[in-house]
Amino acid sequence: MDAHSTFAFKYRNITPNNVSAGTPLLLRTNDGVLHTITINRVPSTGGALTVYDNTAASGTVIATITMQTPAANCVQTLGTLYFGLQFTTGLTIACDQSLAGFDFTVTYI
Repeated sequence: MDAHSTFAFKYRNITPNNVSAGTPLLLRTNDGVLHTITINRVPSTGGALTVYDNTAASGTVIATITMQTPAANCVQTLGTLYFGLQFTTGLTIACDQSLAGFDFTVTYI
């Protein structure tokens, strides 16, 4: 059995390898719940990750996560943000063009 088949939430890892900065990523159409966003690697430049209740990067904003450019010799915090927020139209994530070296994992149902 696939280890992911019993996982209640769907997940998507978002990195420069599977989505370009500035290009929206549609994760789900219709209604659902945004569970978490995990910051796996802090971007090397500042910018924002915006979450929309829509099938495009417009309309109702569920969340905006803004990250600053890391300071020299400064340890950046990695972690998981818990939401539990319902969306009704769809779930779309957009990364700023300026966000470089990002790596996030989004869980949702």
